[in-house]
Amino acid sequence: MSDHKKNLLSGLGIYYLTGTILFLIVVFGAWYLSNYSGQIEHKEQVERAEYKLNQLNNIYVNFLKAVRDNRGYRIYQVEDRQQDYFTYRDSTLSLLDQYVPDDQHPSDSVLISEIDRLIRKRIDHQNMQLKTFHDAGKSLRMQDEVHDMDEMISQLESKHQELLNYWENESQSASVKFNLENDRNDLLSLLWLVATVLLSVFLVITFRKKAYSQFRRAIAEHALEITEQKGQEFSSAFENAAIGMALVGADGSWLRVNRSLCMLLGYQEDELKRLTFQDITHPEDLSIDLEYVQQMLDKEINTYQMEKRYITKSGELVWVLLSVSLVWEDDKPKHFISQIQNITEAKRLSHEIEVEKQRLQQVLYGTDAGTWEWNVHTGHVVFNEKWANLIGYTLDELAPITINTWIAHTHPDDLQRSNERLQACFDKQTEQYECACRMKHKDGRWVWIMDRGKVISWTDDGKPLMMFGSHIDITASKELEWQLIEERRKFQTIFNSTFQFIGFLEPDGTLLEANDTALNFAGLTHEDVRGKKFWDCHWWQISENTQEELKKAIEKCATGETVQYEVDVWDKNSNPVTILFNLKPLKDDTGTTYSIIPEGTVIQEIVEARAAMEATNQELEDFASLAAHDLKEPLRILSRFAAKINLKYGSSF
Repeated sequence: MSDHKKNLLSGLGIYYLTGTILFLIVVFGAWYLSNYSGQIEHKEQVERAEYKLNQLNNIYVNFLKAVRDNRGYRIYQVEDRQQDYFTYRDSTLSLLDQYVPDDQHPSDSVLISEIDRLIRKRIDHQNMQLKTFHDAGKSLRMQDEVHDMDEMISQLESKHQELLNYWENESQSASVKFNLENDRNDLLSLLWLVATVLLSVFLVITFRKKAYSQFRRAIAEHALEITEQKGQEFSSAFENAAIGMALVGADGSWLRVNRSLCMLLGYQEDELKRLTFQDITHPEDLSIDLEYVQQMLDKEINTYQMEKRYITKSGELVWVLLSVSLVWEDDKPKHFISQIQNITEAKRLSHEIEVEKQRLQQVLYGTDAGTWEWNVHTGHVVFNEKWANLIGYTLDELAPITINTWIAHTHPDDLQRSNERLQACFDKQTEQYECACRMKHKDGRWVWIMDRGKVISWTDDGKPLMMFGSHIDITASKELEWQLIEERRKFQTIFNSTFQFIGFLEPDGTLLEANDTALNFAGLTHEDVRGKKFWDCHWWQISENTQEELKKAIEKCATGETVQYEVDVWDKNSNPVTILFNLKPLKDDTGTTYSIIPEGTVIQEIVEARAAMEATNQELEDFASLAAHDLKEPLRILSRFAAKINLKYGSSF
């Protein structure tokens, strides 16, 4: 083969090889640019997800602050709390209005719509609570309200967390894709570099050392640009994160911190870097944190998460949710990556809820009440341990527990009455169910239980759904009630069997009760006299003077004096009958008269006998007077006769 042909073939080979390498470089470059475009898109997705997370956190934080200040105002009645409530309420609604659902993410639209509905519903309820508080002068919190609000808050927390998880997943997914594209670009860069190196080697052979040197310079500049770009992207995500982020050395020193963490802890960046995380961790939480750190250094765990307290620069405590991972380099720990989220407000609210639960438990413990929950629709019931103890059992002994458990232990004679009152409650004729029932104790005796309950929630068609109530042992009260009834019966028997007229008066003269003896005497019933002024009753209608005398006697007795006098009263035929009438005061420990006992004894026969005796005595007195006159007349005659004899013959003796 001639040299010309060899040169021609060699030239063609060179052009072919050069073209092939250039083609590969172009393909790798186009692929790189395509991946780089994907990186930008995924980066935007991460930023959009972080922005959504920030918006959701701001909405929820303002909402929780509004709930806190609404409750604080109603508890402590501090006007600033009311103004703060309005501020955070309006801020929450404004942030909800500003939240624009992402059409590319249907879950975002569905969940934010439900969150918006629940928050607005809760705010409407808070406004109603505030209005009720202003109108009634106190805050009313019923069991149905507690249940509805707990359920609403649970739904809101669930939906809020679900949407947060959604956007965190979107963020993580985009980050993974970003990293994948980044790794792919690194590979393409390597391939591109290999192709470029091959071309460079070839060009070095062809164009010698100068072209090779220029190309190496271009590669170095390109690699530096990629490194700087990756560093800028990490710095942007680190600095602009909505939560606190930090790089922490193996010794606990703060290597790098973002603005959110500095704001949370109250330190400047340079101040914080002079400290370690041990310096600002609450002593009670430090040992647990250090134990997790050691486990990571020992490669027992890859990450850990815990709730802990930091001490801010001003000395305040903040609760945070700490998430930590460890970066290794050459099989040595390089630094920890810490994500720090402020949960102080959530912890405070959780503490308040726990306090309220404990307070409710203490109330139940103090009242010695058993509690029950009943799903009327499904028949499922929940009883507390005290409910079982009231009838001598434990819950385990009664398991499995259904509504039939209660029915089986209730006296058959009380079931119908209980069902009637329960149905009246279901028909909304009464606000709550209440019935005293007998229940069979484990030892065989019957104990009296006061069963109370109220329907807390209703189905859409107006049927009862959830009902809550309590059981209280009233056996002692029932026994006392029976004793009082028996004592009352004995008293009534004695009260109505006496031959005297007896009653009870208020100090102002109102007749509370009169015995049958007094009523039968005047032909009256209890309804005729009970609640009337004593002097307006039939007995005293004999004359106005009699009524006035009675009023004065009652007024005198009300001051504490006992009054007694004879008086004529009417019988059932309006005939006057004389009685011996007494008014006796009943006094309390202070000496104040709280009741008056009127007593009357018919003395008509005594009065008539006394009148007859007085008439007889008068006749005797008249007879004695006449007899004395008749006896004195002869004596006067003898006296005059003796005087005359003495006058005539006195000097002769």
